[in-house]
Amino acid sequence: LASYASGATVSRGDVVIYANPGGTVRIARLIGLPGDRIEMRAGRVWLNGQPVPAEPQGSFDEVFSLQGENGVLPRCGNGPVGEGGICSTPRLRETLPDGRAYDVLDIDPAGPADQTGEVIVPLGHLFFLGDNRDDVLDSRFAPLVGGDGLVPMQAVLARADRIVVSAD
Repeated sequence: LASYASGATVSRGDVVIYANPGGTVRIARLIGLPGDRIEMRAGRVWLNGQPVPAEPQGSFDEVFSLQGENGVLPRCGNGPVGEGGICSTPRLRETLPDGRAYDVLDIDPAGPADQTGEVIVPLGHLFFLGDNRDDVLDSRFAPLVGGDGLVPMQAVLARADRIVVSAD
């Protein structure tokens, strides 16, 4: 369930529905507001020169089987497992400076976007990160390679309020 929102009415930590520069509708967590400095260091988010605390929360476990309408297999933090095996991925709780906390998954502690340079979010734009950090093309990736890049505030469509059902 979502409620209408604009780029001016969403807050850091909100899960937001938006149209990326290619026009695809996406959903991700808002991490960076205009003027913020965002960087990934060893898989951790740094916000305005400070690390966002991330505490271990056990693992997210699922059956290794075909998922979703495209029938893809999940990526597992515990390496390859056979069909029907348990796919375990480390789960961390990040806490933003205002105290908002949420869980993220970290499949690969040395994934391709776990180390980035610092990005300063320009006026009129937002920076998004998916909660499944190693399995999403978010603001860490340029639109040229299928990512979102920095998203214009006017591309915000809604703020996600609740998940009613999640199939795979």
